[in-house]
Amino acid sequence: MAQQNQRSSILGRVTDSDGVPLINAHITSHLSGVGAVSRTDGTFEFTYSGEFPLTIAISAIGYHPRELIIENQLAKPLKIQLSEDQRTLQQVEVIGNRITNHHSQRIDPFMYGHCHRQPVPVSRDWFAHKWGYLPATN
Repeated sequence: MAQQNQRSSILGRVTDSDGVPLINAHITSHLSGVGAVSRTDGTFEFTYSGEFPLTIAISAIGYHPRELIIENQLAKPLKIQLSEDQRTLQQVEVIGNRITNHHSQRIDPFMYGHCHRQPVPVSRDWFAHKWGYLPATN
């Protein structure tokens, strides 16, 4: 039988199979969508205002996801252990070219500061093609 809605603190610690804390593990309630991200010491905490039992999902990059069912309010913090995902990724090759002719690369004053206050090199031809007009320049 489900318990009444109450405010409950859901807290605990996420580690790997060797007991090493997992940083940035995601702990989420299926029903409410509330949750937390584990800190540098693997601990997490969030407030839940709903009925029990509560199902939470725990996931971290490089580890198998896990689900836990919490039957009622916690008397002590959860101890959650995730096992490493042994899948390997295929090799990725990144190929790039460098522009050596500095005259072919212009910084448009209109685009300056658009991205993190850094100049963004954009040619006037590209701008005209993309937006259909050229920005005014002094």
